[in-house]
Amino acid sequence: MSANLPVLVVGAGPTGLTAALYLAQSGVAVRVIEKEDAFQVGSRGFGIQPRTYESFQILGILDDVKKHDTPIPTLRAYKPGTTEVAKEWNLYPPRQSWPDRPFANGRCLQQSTLVRILAAHLERYGVKVELSTGLLDLEQNGDRVVATTAKFHNNLPTADSEAIECAYLIGADGARGVTRKLLKLSFAGETKDADGQVWGDVEIDGLDNKWWHAYGAPGKWTMLIRPMEIGQGNKFHVGITGQSFDPTELSNPAAAEAFIREHTSWPNLTFGPWQWLSYHKPNMRMVETYNIGRVFVIGDASHVHSNTGGQGLNTSLMDAANLAWKLALVMKDFAAPSLLDSVDRERLPVVSQMLAATAQLYTHAVSRLKPKDSVDATDVDDDKKTGWLRWRNDALELFGVNYRYSDLVLDERAGPLLDTEDALAHAFAGYEGARTLRAGDRAPGASGLVLDGKEVTLFELLNTHQHTVFIFTPGGQAEYAKEIVQAAQRYPPGVLQTYVVTRESEALWGGTAVLADRDGFAHASYLVESEKPVTVVVRPDLFVGAVVDNVQGLQEYFGKILKV
Repeated sequence: MSANLPVLVVGAGPTGLTAALYLAQSGVAVRVIEKEDAFQVGSRGFGIQPRTYESFQILGILDDVKKHDTPIPTLRAYKPGTTEVAKEWNLYPPRQSWPDRPFANGRCLQQSTLVRILAAHLERYGVKVELSTGLLDLEQNGDRVVATTAKFHNNLPTADSEAIECAYLIGADGARGVTRKLLKLSFAGETKDADGQVWGDVEIDGLDNKWWHAYGAPGKWTMLIRPMEIGQGNKFHVGITGQSFDPTELSNPAAAEAFIREHTSWPNLTFGPWQWLSYHKPNMRMVETYNIGRVFVIGDASHVHSNTGGQGLNTSLMDAANLAWKLALVMKDFAAPSLLDSVDRERLPVVSQMLAATAQLYTHAVSRLKPKDSVDATDVDDDKKTGWLRWRNDALELFGVNYRYSDLVLDERAGPLLDTEDALAHAFAGYEGARTLRAGDRAPGASGLVLDGKEVTLFELLNTHQHTVFIFTPGGQAEYAKEIVQAAQRYPPGVLQTYVVTRESEALWGGTAVLADRDGFAHASYLVESEKPVTVVVRPDLFVGAVVDNVQGLQEYFGKILKV
């Protein structure tokens, strides 16, 4: 038996690898097993929301992501039976970046590429994904989990098995994975039995690669064909979704190609090999809890939704971050295991509302006020038609996701919440346009900061393994800053880092990490508008943990998180 392993991660998709990378960067030993004999291929889950790029930055993978991501192509619909353009439009309205939101627009990235980027970074910490290794069974004994694993061949377990004893197990093995089933967790929700979907990646010659092509018979089917690289190559991602029309037979390449030829009106299309092609029915489901004892399920293992809205991957990475930073503190014995109970309290309201939002988009995608034979310009401008062709829910960008209702956060500036139920109701959509900032909200960015003579952004200072304490001294309150810094230094090494944020010259502050807020963006982003000093604590998952007035507030916040 392999013993004394802190954490075993089951599943080497983006969710499991993100959780593992958080843990590895925190100095926690982890193993990652994956039943398949190779990393997944294809573009699946290709939509990356703007807020997810902030996570990529603190994970240290942003530069690699930028080498491979592409803009979301402009969509084109055509007049029936022709290649004449009826309408062009964008899936999302284009956004302008701001100092507090440096990543304004979503982009496309093949999920297989993201997996390889995450796995490569994980290897830098000595963690190599163990392929062809799957979970068969698990047993919990007090403070340990014993996982029975086996080597897999042709998707079947072999006699080559191993018992792995670990402190915690994270199941990130997807909706069809075994971890949730072994825990006997319910997966409440619905399956759209009358509908079906076929997705795949294929080479197509003769099709314009500068546009995302849209075709459909409203109320029957929709087909979207997206170039993987705009203006380059011949690789396309194809999605054919049926509404009371189940395209089971289209999971056969020849049948899918015949369908595409019939309904696109592009002459002389030539198909190369399909990298992958799969069929499934739309599901909207979630668990009632993320864990039983020391075993957690996150990502698609804990919730699935329709493809509308581009939320699955992005929401799953938030799951991973929320669990991993807390688990790292528990494994270092800095926090009690009860800290992990907050994963349910914080994440379940967000996921429940996300599922409701994407289900509504799906309903709009498959329904019409009146039947038509094809997508035309009127269809595209129809404000009642969202779903596949246009997503008008700003919450999908995830800037509003918050934990204001969480008992882990503390806000002395705004005071206690007056209506927790209202806060719970805004867990996913947030309070866009309200120009408020409370503990539990997304930590905003800021540019134009100067540290040791070098210009930096706020997100460049954050990391996955520490809380970051920003001490705002708009009036140059040196004694206030000194008291907060001294209080912070009493916590275990590595738990947090501190920065004094001042409008004054950094030369006034000897011996302390000081950010000169040259352009005032940090003060503006964190609503420090008076001369009164304030301290803001940002968690490793990029949420504001606390907004406090003094040392006592700082100690009260960390008293919620740490043992000391």
